[in-house]
Amino acid sequence: MNKKSFLIQHEKLVYLCLGMLSIILGFIGHFIPWETIKSLTLNVASEMLSVAALFFIFRNLLGEDNSDRKNEKIDVVLTFGTRELTLPVGLRRAEFTRQEILGRIGMMPRKNKEEKHFTLTYLSTRAFLRNLNMIAESEGGQTLFIPCEDEKEFSQFDLPEN
Repeated sequence: MNKKSFLIQHEKLVYLCLGMLSIILGFIGHFIPWETIKSLTLNVASEMLSVAALFFIFRNLLGEDNSDRKNEKIDVVLTFGTRELTLPVGLRRAEFTRQEILGRIGMMPRKNKEEKHFTLTYLSTRAFLRNLNMIAESEGGQTLFIPCEDEKEFSQFDLPEN
């Protein structure tokens, strides 16, 4: 969990606590026998509820626009030793999922036209999933490096090297 999602979850908890506290204060305020304290308690409860509602509305309706973040480009690069092959699959962060990566790699032309499927051992490892999650949660443009196990994995695609 990154820092931003952690803060958003705690912010929602604060809204919930403010709302609940104002409801409890309002409920208790009705049973206070002294009119001055009763009206003061009810006013504080309604003000707390109003503040919680306004913060929630401003934060969620008028808050940050993540469209810039969603449009950040993420490149996919096959590596073997010092050789690199950038796949023409430039993904936007909004599309950056395991399924989309595998689908786009599967669409790349292969040298051996008879082979229906590609083989990249790294894509079935925990390291790939950790790397995928790390890039998905990070900020800015990123590059997903896919290390190839051997020459056959690296050169199966009919694309020019970098």
